[in-house]
Amino acid sequence: MILKDIYFQVNPVEYADRDDDRLYARDASRHICNYLGRSLRELKFESNGYNRIVFNGFKNPDNPANYPDNQFGINSAKALVVPVKFDLDEFKRLGATEISNFFYSLLTDGLKMAAKFENIPLDAVLSALDLLRKGNYINSWIFKKKNFMAGTIKCSLVCSMDLSNFHLRLTIELKSNVVFDKEILTTAPDEISYYRKFNDIVLSGNEVFVLDYFKEPIFKTVLPALPTSI
Repeated sequence: MILKDIYFQVNPVEYADRDDDRLYARDASRHICNYLGRSLRELKFESNGYNRIVFNGFKNPDNPANYPDNQFGINSAKALVVPVKFDLDEFKRLGATEISNFFYSLLTDGLKMAAKFENIPLDAVLSALDLLRKGNYINSWIFKKKNFMAGTIKCSLVCSMDLSNFHLRLTIELKSNVVFDKEILTTAPDEISYYRKFNDIVLSGNEVFVLDYFKEPIFKTVLPALPTSI
């Protein structure tokens, strides 16, 4: 089985009455976990029966009442569940500039602990995590790039994710000059929120369309001028 994703969640039993706070913490982790997941998918690591790692945050992960048998384990959903120490009240007091470093430390410690119980690509994931930290936690990637008219027109869908949001930009180059660069979609920093909301770029006449997974247009813009010759 291929390991493809890394997630963080606040334990829903221990903090059962704080759905909004749990969602806030989970969303704040996605800019890092999403980056690590994309790194893992490139790695194509063959795991021992799990396709994702889920870090489960408890005030006291060593308490067997919180985590039965106090063991790391692969659950029925094929996730390697790793209990980690996490206090929601302390987390809520962190400033925006502290949150990324907080998750960097939590994930680093959690990955090292998980490696003691399961075969995981520890060095590769830690290297990816360090690379993200050195880049000031900027998670940005090109989802799709398409050329039209023998490369005279170049269009790209550029994704990025921060503590609060996922962003999608459309950029258009005409004869190597940027003629359009605009954010066209913003959602919560959670793949479920933007999944299937964009998929393709189509040129029709002098209009550029961005289509979703159902081939419906979600955005269009008119080119300032089409080249008369290539």
